[in-house]
Amino acid sequence: MWNKAKIGVCIIIGSLLLTACGTTGEKLTNGGQASAREQNEGNDVTLDKEKMLEEKIRELKKQKLKELQPIKKIGKKESAIEPKFMKANLLISKPNASLHLDFFFENISDDSITVVFNTGQQFDYYIYNENNELVYHWSKGRYFTQAIKEITLDKGDRLSYQTDWNFTDNQGQKLPDGKYHIEVWLTGQAKADKAGTIVNQNELIAVGSIETVN
Repeated sequence: MWNKAKIGVCIIIGSLLLTACGTTGEKLTNGGQASAREQNEGNDVTLDKEKMLEEKIRELKKQKLKELQPIKKIGKKESAIEPKFMKANLLISKPNASLHLDFFFENISDDSITVVFNTGQQFDYYIYNENNELVYHWSKGRYFTQAIKEITLDKGDRLSYQTDWNFTDNQGQKLPDGKYHIEVWLTGQAKADKAGTIVNQNELIAVGSIETVN
């Protein structure tokens, strides 16, 4: 009888041990799952940070590329505004092997306009090819007297200029016939005397295009 009771106690103890082991194993298993889930969540956070960093790098690259883009001078679209004070006009012709540029800037307002030049330079011009590439800049490499000059224009008065371009770039290389876009600038600052208004720079730019053939 004692042996039966002893055996019964052993069975009960053994069952308790198995239950405890099973519970412990379940806890370890659950603990393992929780650890994996936390690890996955940590990975997700890391991936999110990496994505944010990659996006930031892309944005910085775009900004840098934008900054590195060559800045084109004001062209047809921006300079074709309705003038309020000054009218700019450019005539382009090819009487010989060179292009002839004839341009003027006229006071079309009822106010007198004073133009101030900080140097001996009064105009400049830029020439672009059909690919919109700058091929010639007139004032590049030129030197001008350092003297301030003021010119007052009454209504209808003009500042007129003429110059020629012989189809060479700033490196002295000969360029072929083709389509060219030209922008001429009045380099002084213009101010309406009575109104006290600085004339918009776009009013001091004349643009034109020409296609030449051999």
